[in-house]
Amino acid sequence: AEIVALTLDKDKQVVTQYAMEPLGRIGLLKMDFLGLKTLTVIQEVVDLVRETRGEAVDVNALPLDDRATYELLQRGDTIGVFQLESSGMRDLVRRVGVGCIEDLIAMIALYRPGPMNMLEDYVNRKTGKAPIEYEHPLLEPILKETHGVMIYQEQVQQAASVLAGYSLGQGDLLRRAMAKKMPEEMEAQRTAFIQGCMRTHRIPSAKAEKIFDTLAKFAGYGFNKSHSAAYGIVAYQTAYLKAHYPAEFMAALLSSEMGKMEKLPVLIAETRAMGLEVLPPHVNHSAVRFRPVPGGVRFGLAGIKNVGEGAAEEIVAERTRGGPYQGLMDFCSRVQGTLVNRKVIESLVRCGALDFPGMHRARLWAGIEQAMNRGAAHQRDRQSGQTSLFGLLEGGGQGVSDEQLADCPPWPESRLLAGERELLGVYLSGHPLSQKARLLRRYSLSTLAGLAGLPHGSQTRIGGLIAGLEQKMTKRKEAMAVLRLEDLDGSVEVVVYPEAFREYAAVLTPDRAVLVCGEVRQEEAPKLIASEIYPLEEAPAVFTRHVSVHLATTRLADGLLDRLKAVLAAHPGRTPVIVCLEYPTGEKVFLDIANSYKVLAEEALIDDMERLLGEESVYVAVNPTPCRKARDAYRRRPHNGEKRNG
Repeated sequence: AEIVALTLDKDKQVVTQYAMEPLGRIGLLKMDFLGLKTLTVIQEVVDLVRETRGEAVDVNALPLDDRATYELLQRGDTIGVFQLESSGMRDLVRRVGVGCIEDLIAMIALYRPGPMNMLEDYVNRKTGKAPIEYEHPLLEPILKETHGVMIYQEQVQQAASVLAGYSLGQGDLLRRAMAKKMPEEMEAQRTAFIQGCMRTHRIPSAKAEKIFDTLAKFAGYGFNKSHSAAYGIVAYQTAYLKAHYPAEFMAALLSSEMGKMEKLPVLIAETRAMGLEVLPPHVNHSAVRFRPVPGGVRFGLAGIKNVGEGAAEEIVAERTRGGPYQGLMDFCSRVQGTLVNRKVIESLVRCGALDFPGMHRARLWAGIEQAMNRGAAHQRDRQSGQTSLFGLLEGGGQGVSDEQLADCPPWPESRLLAGERELLGVYLSGHPLSQKARLLRRYSLSTLAGLAGLPHGSQTRIGGLIAGLEQKMTKRKEAMAVLRLEDLDGSVEVVVYPEAFREYAAVLTPDRAVLVCGEVRQEEAPKLIASEIYPLEEAPAVFTRHVSVHLATTRLADGLLDRLKAVLAAHPGRTPVIVCLEYPTGEKVFLDIANSYKVLAEEALIDDMERLLGEESVYVAVNPTPCRKARDAYRRRPHNGEKRNG
């Protein structure tokens, strides 16, 4: 109030009415305080390790030469590792290798939009593809750590101090002038630097000016090393915890993303990829948050959509007080209805968290009203000190058995799985694609998990389930779509621009299994730009080149050929068939019988032929070209100024 005018922002916080530069000129200090969710994750891992293993982990005293940690980093196994999650950074650490904490700090400083032009120079020098050179021998001690590339702001300050006799404070003024490209200040600094180099080390003016220009070039992109080092240490801590305490780490990471249905599937896929089982939520086994268990992670109750931490805490607290729940009726009699309301109970039933022996979810769902009424009456009696005759017969007022719930037909698997997908973000007891796994393996050229390893701009073909679909309008008022494609290992965003959308809109329906052909984009996370989209069941007709049948001549005498003809005739289509006759001498004769028999190379045909001829007797030749059409359509970027609305 005495130095600078103040006001209130939209959140009623006191702020200055002056911008940053004038504040600095009148002597006020600007500071940034960053709140990192990762720090909470680290602390939760430490707490879980103490509870589950009895070990005390001091993250501030970790050995910085841990082999398992660097092996994890070099594999690019960095999902969940602070600052190293993007596909580009994973590719970088795999390509370059991280052998020490200094490497990690440098990569975090370099992997930003500004200094990306320095990145290749750094990589080439570090890997020996380019020589390490210094503008002056005095720069070697300063730049040796970064292979001769000036990455940090502190290196600019040190260079000015060593070469031109600047104090570190003067060096900071030089760095600031260079970073903010202040022309007048830069000219004044250039003169002072050249004179300082001559005075301190007799460096010729031409050489000093060249060094100054080099400093100016790097200073514009230089990163504060203390900031990068702090981030590097946090990155190392998370990598160390993931390498040594995988279940605890993934439990804490999953807990940090509760309520974010778009992120949980990615983390659950990573958990499974690490060899850890993700156990479903259950009112008798789950904690409020995700918890490590032997060999895996147990889903947290608060991670269920519509449940929330308040209801989860009440469920766990009552279980701790009164022991495991015996069924839905017992559950409703014991928990507070104000916290665990009907919507919570419905969500618990649909996702399987109230599965009890002998009770299927349809029966529990139909009995919710009865159980809640019974539970409310029991709690009123208990509060008034009354106990009914039936309560005495039932053992002191405990809820009646679920056997009294009316029976009904069980839900089909599709409804069970749909409930899990909606409320948990993933399928835990099964997956709709499980029955189509062979089709996926045969006709996909990559998996969603393998997209991160494909080059930017490359073409591929991937099968999966449309798990989320959103139609949008471009600025030109053309319809397009953004969908989330999910396979058995993970999920990816697929963008369907207007040209492709017009042709394939009829295929785009939620929960449909499809085959997407398109271009890989390596951004923060890999994504796919769709060129063609086909129902997965049409893949055999669209992408099969031919079917080869391998037949031992020793079996021809038992009527096998007639039975083979019958099988082929039962599956008519457009795919040519080739018969390979295998003689005992090792010779092979190929017969093209396409004029007589063409088939649909569906799974039923493969099964029928393998039952007749034996396993591995049938080979399906799949078209290796990602897209069916011999044109490069739908790969365009949005027009200038065009963005997706929404």
